[in-house]
Amino acid sequence: TTGSAGNDTTDNTVGMAGGVGGAVTITADNGKVGVAAITANGGAADGVGGDDLANGGAGGVVGITSTGGTTTLNGNLSSVGGALAGGGVQGAGGAITSNIATVLGSSITVDTGATAGTITFASTLDGTTAFAEDLTLTAGTGNIDFDGIVGGTALGAVLINSATNVVADAAFTAESLTQTAGTGLTTFTGAVDTSGGNNIAGGVVNITTNGAITFG
Repeated sequence: TTGSAGNDTTDNTVGMAGGVGGAVTITADNGKVGVAAITANGGAADGVGGDDLANGGAGGVVGITSTGGTTTLNGNLSSVGGALAGGGVQGAGGAITSNIATVLGSSITVDTGATAGTITFASTLDGTTAFAEDLTLTAGTGNIDFDGIVGGTALGAVLINSATNVVADAAFTAESLTQTAGTGLTTFTGAVDTSGGNNIAGGVVNITTNGAITFG
């Protein structure tokens, strides 16, 4: 559901804006949900000549809900704002939300790009096999929220490339936890465990952000 790219044919300082990515809503009233890759990126703007100006399209909102089961993520999720043209503005990323207990079926990335677009896991988040499934998150100027226990079945390496605020409201267990950039607060309310398991070496906790860091 990627937005269409702009198609500007005239050099007149006004480019063609990128299309908005389509919203993706998946709802199961009673049962499990298995999700492959979802792409809802905004379209790129287009301009003829270096002085044409146009904005990229916004990413589409992605929401996954199941009232009676779990959601298994088997592919990457992406809602990145489209590229700008000239002096335009990159489109905002779209929010990506899993509203129910979520399991990583494989190592995945969740990406809302360099602009706004919050990533939310509104319930528990688990791996399929302890310490095996990696998770890479990029939220740009959006937030990342973990509202339930993370790693009842431990995740693999968790990498946060960017966010404003990162908040985990409960225990968090993974092979390792790394945040390479942030502009707001990083808060882990529950215990953070990267000590590893049988035949699995413990990993690092490495947090880099411009704001306050709080554990416990």
